[in-house]
Amino acid sequence: MNTTVQHALIQLKKQLKHLRYYRDIHKQVPTGKYEPLPQEAVTAYNMNRYSGPEKYICFAPFTNLFFDIRGKVVACNQNRMYVLGDIHQQSIDDIWNGEAIKEIREHLANFDFSLGCNKCADAILSKNYHGLPALSYDSTRKVHPHFPVRMEFEMGNTCNLACKMCNSYFSTTYKKHFKDEEAAQPLPYPENFAEQLRPFIPHLQYTKFTGGEPLLIDIYYKIWDLIAEINPACGIHIQTNGLVLNNKVKSALERGKFYLGVSLDGATKEAYEKIRLYGNFERLCQNLTYFKEYCERKGTILNFPFTPTRETLYEVQKFAGFASRYNAYAFFNVIWEPHSMAIWTLDADELEKALAFHQSQNIEAISYLETHNKLQYDFFIKQLEQWLKNAREREQRYADFEQYSNDELIDMLTNRLIEFEGGTPRIWINNEIIPEPELYFRKKFVLKLKENPAKTRTTMIKLCTYDTERVYMEMSSFSHLW
Repeated sequence: MNTTVQHALIQLKKQLKHLRYYRDIHKQVPTGKYEPLPQEAVTAYNMNRYSGPEKYICFAPFTNLFFDIRGKVVACNQNRMYVLGDIHQQSIDDIWNGEAIKEIREHLANFDFSLGCNKCADAILSKNYHGLPALSYDSTRKVHPHFPVRMEFEMGNTCNLACKMCNSYFSTTYKKHFKDEEAAQPLPYPENFAEQLRPFIPHLQYTKFTGGEPLLIDIYYKIWDLIAEINPACGIHIQTNGLVLNNKVKSALERGKFYLGVSLDGATKEAYEKIRLYGNFERLCQNLTYFKEYCERKGTILNFPFTPTRETLYEVQKFAGFASRYNAYAFFNVIWEPHSMAIWTLDADELEKALAFHQSQNIEAISYLETHNKLQYDFFIKQLEQWLKNAREREQRYADFEQYSNDELIDMLTNRLIEFEGGTPRIWINNEIIPEPELYFRKKFVLKLKENPAKTRTTMIKLCTYDTERVYMEMSSFSHLW
C-alpha cells in the first residue's frame, strides 16, 4: 500500500470517529464553572490525533498515575503543580480514588486546562499537535472502571550525564559538575514500594520509567521483574540516554517487552557532546544500532525525543533524518527551563530569523516513518510561529516595567512567587517550607545583580512578562545559571 492511499484511509477513519464522538467533542460546556479552550481548537486537535477524535481531550487522569521524584503523584510529568497525592502519606488506591484526581478529570472532560495543564493548552493553540504531551496517553485510552491501566515512574536521580538543560534534582552528575551544593535532594521511596504495586500490575497495559538514568536505578529492576512475573504482556517504556548497555541491561531487556526511547539533543557529535556533558556520540550510535535490532526483533518501538535548544536551533532539520536511519520515530520536546537555553524566551528578532531559516528547509519523505518524522518537524515550525507571536506581545510590555527600580522589580517578582504557592512557598523537590520566603527569593535576585547588574535587570524585566509558573520553575531550579 503506497503512502497516499495509507494517509487517505487514516483520514477516512478519523472522519468516522469524529461522527462517533461528535457529542463529546461539541458539547456545551458551562463556562461559569469551567474555562474551556475554543471549540474550533478542540476540533482541530482531535482531527490531528494519531488515532483520530476521542471521547476525552486528555486520557492522563483517567488512565495514568505518575510517581515523581519527590514522592508526589500527578496525572502526568508535564503538570507537576497539581498534585493528586503523596506516596509517603497515602496509599496508591486512595490517590487513584481521591477528590483531587476527580476534579482534574472533570476539568479536562470539559476542555478546561486551567489546573496546571497550560503546556498542552499552549501546544493546542499553537497548532503544535504532535508536540502535545497529552497525545502520548491516547495509546492507553481504554479506561478501566477501578484501576489505572498505565503507570509512569520517576523514582531516582542517579545519572551518568550532566545535560545542560537538566538540574541537580534529576541528575547526580549535574549537581557535581555545576557545583550546585545548595540543591536539596529528593526523599527516597519507601523500601516496600515495589510490593505496593503488586495488586495493580495485572491491570496495567503500559508503564514508563525515567530518571535520572533509569538503567542505573536499582528499584526499577525489581519492578521490571514483577511485571515479567505477573503481567508479561504489559509494555515497558524506558526513557534512557542510551549510553548504559551492559549484560545486566541486556538480560533485563530480554525478560520483558521493552519500548525504548532514547533522549537526544543533537544529530552530530559536536552538538550532542556540547549539550550532553560526559556523553560519547560514537558509543551512543553503537548502542542505537543494538536498540534498533532489539525493537525490530521484539516487535516494539524505538523513538528519539529531541529537545531543541538555542544551541541546536539551526540543526533541528537534521533530527528527522537521523531518527529515520535507525527506524525510530522522532518527537520534539519543548524545553521551558532554563530560560538561558529555551527557544521560547528568545527575542522576537532572533525567533523571526530562525523561523525564516526553518521554513526554507526541504526534508524528503517517502516512507510512512519518514513522513511521520517530517511532520514532527513541521509542527516544530508551527510552534516557532506561536513563540514569535508571543515574543512580540511580551516585548510591547517591557516599557511597562522599565520605569521601575531594581528593588521594585524584585518586590513584584518576589510577591508573585510567594502568592503562587498560597503564601507558603516550599522547596519544590522535598516540599520543605521556606522559612523566610521574601528574604529567600530577594537574596537570589540581589546576588545576581551584584554579579552582572545590566544583564540581571534585563532578565528581571523579562521575567515580569512571563507566566508565574515559568518564573517559579526558573527561580526554583535554574537561577544559578543566569
